[in-house]
Amino acid sequence: MMIFGRLMDRYGEKYVIALSALLLGLTAALLPFASSYTTLLIDVFIVGLFYGSAQTGGSTVITKWFPNEHRAHNQFFIITAPALFGLFVDWSD
Repeated sequence: MMIFGRLMDRYGEKYVIALSALLLGLTAALLPFASSYTTLLIDVFIVGLFYGSAQTGGSTVITKWFPNEHRAHNQFFIITAPALFGLFVDWSD
């Protein structure tokens, strides 16, 4: 994660987050094609690295882009939105 922090300081959060999100999506798309358990674990590890950089960068961006009185609200939404929207998924076949 320290590597991504240095990259964010050097090139800006926007570009590093965008690249991390792209690589996160690409490596996550490879998960169904894992031919062995070891390959799956390696791919999940790589997905975790890119997710960690995107999550940390996202938190950093919130502190820079939003004023103090809106930070907690925006951080709460980013953390809880996926779980809340999951409630509305239609699980029926």
